[in-house]
Amino acid sequence: AFLTKLLHSLGFDDAACGLIASVISLAFLFQLASVFVVRRITNTKRTAIGIHTAAQLLFGVLYLIPFLPVAQGLRKGLTILCLLAAYFGNYLVTVVIYRWANGFVDPDRRARYSAVKEMCSLLSGIGISLLLGAVIDKYEAAGELEKGFLFAAASILIFVIGDLVCLLGVKGDEREEKPTENRPRLGEVLRATLGNVRFRRVIVLYTLFEMARYTLIGFLGTFKWQDLMFDVGMIQVINMFGSILRAAISPADFSSIILRDM
Repeated sequence: AFLTKLLHSLGFDDAACGLIASVISLAFLFQLASVFVVRRITNTKRTAIGIHTAAQLLFGVLYLIPFLPVAQGLRKGLTILCLLAAYFGNYLVTVVIYRWANGFVDPDRRARYSAVKEMCSLLSGIGISLLLGAVIDKYEAAGELEKGFLFAAASILIFVIGDLVCLLGVKGDEREEKPTENRPRLGEVLRATLGNVRFRRVIVLYTLFEMARYTLIGFLGTFKWQDLMFDVGMIQVINMFGSILRAAISPADFSSIILRDM
């Protein structure tokens, strides 16, 4: 919803907004690049924090693009470039951060740890989204939508700083300080993952679900705002109920249920 509002303010039409949102939804494919990057990392903490923080800052920069004193065409180009760069950096080190941070969690408690972490993220996100939606609606009603974008950019900056502080508090992975000859080859990794029949079944199920979801998600922002005429605040209320439901079922270990039934 926020991205749609921003794109419309920059002159993108409904079709372009839906297309851009759909294309960036495929940004998770950037994770494939991490397969080749991970083996070259000599300092996990420094590399992950640097790329991750830069990517998060770019999401905040998006809301500052409407203020640039340049032609509208150039602002549109910068918006697309900024989005792609932000998602590329974010997904490039997502796996690295996950492996690094979860390495300090007891393997027998990782499922519950991940569930609790997701619940905290969802519930706090509900409050943040509702607040931001209310602020943007207020400024838009007053004909000052640009101030809402400034508030969004400032909010992102604050959370990026908080995120950075948290990551700096995680210990470095000493095992990654020096490249080792004992790391498995890519072929061995693929045989241990894609070569596993149960793992492939999970991948197929997950892929079908994501294909169905992303066929629609790119156009939902425009549909809710333009066709259903919901304001941003109402959209966040609807999203809130979805987040609450997801938080309620997070403690269930669905992955183990799926694998057991196979």
